[in-house]
Amino acid sequence: MNEVLPLPARAAHLLLVLAARLPLPVLQFVGTVFGWLSILTRSRAWLVCRENIATCFPELDEAGQRRLARQAMCHAGRTLAETAIAWTRGNEACLDLVVAVDGDDEVFAIEGPIVFVLPHLGNWEILNHYLGRHFGLTHMYEPLRSRSLNALVLAQRARTGTRFVPAGRAGIRAQVRQLRQGRHIGSMPDQEPDVRGGEFATFFGQQCLTGTVVPALVARSRATPVIAWCERTGRRGFRIRLKPLPALTTPTQLNAAIESAVRQCPAQYLWTYKRFRTRPPGEAERYQFRQHPVRVMAERTACRLLLQAARGLPPRLLWGLGALGGDLAWRLRLAPARIARTNTGVTGFPLGTARASLQEDGKNLAETARVWSTRGAGLMVHNAPDVDPAGCLVLTPALGSREVLMRYLASRGAVVDYYHPNKNSARDDLIREARYRFGIRLAPETGDGEQRLASAIRAGGIATIAPDQQPRLRGGEFVPFFGVPALTTLTIPRLLRATGAPLLMAAAWRDDDGHVVTMERIEYRADATDPGILEQVNGALEALVARNPSRYRWSARRFNIRPAGERKLYR
Repeated sequence: MNEVLPLPARAAHLLLVLAARLPLPVLQFVGTVFGWLSILTRSRAWLVCRENIATCFPELDEAGQRRLARQAMCHAGRTLAETAIAWTRGNEACLDLVVAVDGDDEVFAIEGPIVFVLPHLGNWEILNHYLGRHFGLTHMYEPLRSRSLNALVLAQRARTGTRFVPAGRAGIRAQVRQLRQGRHIGSMPDQEPDVRGGEFATFFGQQCLTGTVVPALVARSRATPVIAWCERTGRRGFRIRLKPLPALTTPTQLNAAIESAVRQCPAQYLWTYKRFRTRPPGEAERYQFRQHPVRVMAERTACRLLLQAARGLPPRLLWGLGALGGDLAWRLRLAPARIARTNTGVTGFPLGTARASLQEDGKNLAETARVWSTRGAGLMVHNAPDVDPAGCLVLTPALGSREVLMRYLASRGAVVDYYHPNKNSARDDLIREARYRFGIRLAPETGDGEQRLASAIRAGGIATIAPDQQPRLRGGEFVPFFGVPALTTLTIPRLLRATGAPLLMAAAWRDDDGHVVTMERIEYRADATDPGILEQVNGALEALVARNPSRYRWSARRFNIRPAGERKLYR
C-alpha cells in the first residue's frame, strides 16, 4: 500500500498478519468463541439473527430456531476469524484450503460472459480467490466510510485476483463494459439496495427490498447467471459450489435462487444482517429490540430517582439547572451540540440560536419530572386557547414543551398519539407510563396506527402527530423546511383526506408563570397533492418557529435522510 495508514488501520493490519499465522482449526475455534460471546452478551447481532431465523423458519419450533441461531452466530464468528487468512495469505495458500469444487465442469463449459451471484453464505473471501484465479472477476463492493480502512481492505483483497469496483453508477458502468467484452462479473445482491431503488420481492416467504441491478445486467447482456458459495466443511477446509441458473431476470427469481442455496446450509448464512429492515408502506418496523434487562432495570431505577428528586424542586431552580446542563453540552461539543450547529447553519439561523436551543432543551428535560407528576399543576397551562381540539388532527412539533402540551391536550379529550418508540428502552418505558397515566393512547407508525388515529378523530377525540418526526423514506415526501428538503410523513395528508378533520398546529410556550398554549388552524385544500398539503404544514411550522427559534429542538436529526445525490449532513 502506497498510502501511510493511521495507527488504528496499521494495528488492524498487524492483527490480521499475526492471526493469519495460526492454523485454520485454531482460527475457527477463536471465531466460535466470538460467536458465543456475542450470544451470551445478548448483542444486537444475536438479536437480529434470532429475529431473522424466527421470520424465515416458522416451521421450526422455538428450540430449533434457537439452535440454528446459535450455529449461525458461531459460523459468523468463524467467517470473521478466517478473514485473516483470506486477506493476508497468497492466492495459492488460500486455494489449498479448498478441498472440493462442485459444478466447475459445467461452468467452465459456458460460452460468453457470466454473472456470478454471490450470497453471503459460507466464506465469500475464500471464494474471491477461486473466482479471481479462474474467471478474472470484476466485483462490485460497498466502500467503507473510513478512507484509510477502505484502502487497507482493498489492498488485502487485491491478493485474490478479483478486481473490485465501488458500488454505484461508476461501478455499474464498469461491470457493463466487462460484460460487453465477454468477461465475467460478480455481485452480492442479498443485501438491501439504496432505499430509493429496488423493489419488494419474496424471500423466505417475506417481502424484502431487493436490488434490480443484477437481473437487469443479466437481461441486457444475455450473460449466463451462476450462483456460487464457499461452504465450510469443518476443520478440513472449504467446498465451493457453482450452479448455473435457468433464468434470472427478476428480483423474485434472484431471491428464489439465493433462498435455494441458503437452505442447503442455513447455519452458514449471514443472518446477522437486517435483511428485512425496509418494510412496505404501512407495515411495522422490524428489529426493534429492548436493551439488556439488567441495563434497563438500572437505567429505570436511576431515572426514577432523578425524577423523584426533581419533583420537589421549584420550577425556576429546575429551569436553571436544565439550562446549565444544556450549556455544558454546548461547551463540551457533545453530539446534540454538533447536530444543532449543523441544523441552524443549513437553515440560516445564527450560531447563538443553537446554543440557546440546547439550554431550552435542558429546561424541558428538567421540568419533565414535574409535568409527569400528578402534582404538576405548577408547571401547567395558565392561559389556554379558545380553540377546541376535539375531532381534530393536532400537530405537535418539537417546539416549546411538548410534554406540557400533551398533558394539556389529554385534559381536553381522548388523545391518540402517533408514537415513535425511543431507542433507549428505559426512557421508552417511562414515556409510555406517563402517557397512559394521563389517558393518552399510543398508535404505532403503521397502517394500523393510522386507522386508530382516524377512528379517534371520527369519535370526537384528538389525534396528535409530530410533523417534524422523520418517517421512513417510503413513508414520506421531501418538502422544504427553511429552504432545506425535509422528509415529512405522508400520514398527515392521508388522515386529512380520510376524515376531513380540522388541522391544528399547537405548542406550549414557557413564561414566568408556567406555560401558554397556542393553537392555530391550518387551512388546507383536501384536493391538493400530498406535497402541496405538506408544504402548507411546513410553512405553518416555519412561521411558528420563526417567532422564537431558540425554543425549537434543533438537536434532532431532522435532515438525516437526504434526497438522492445530496451529501449527508451529520457525521
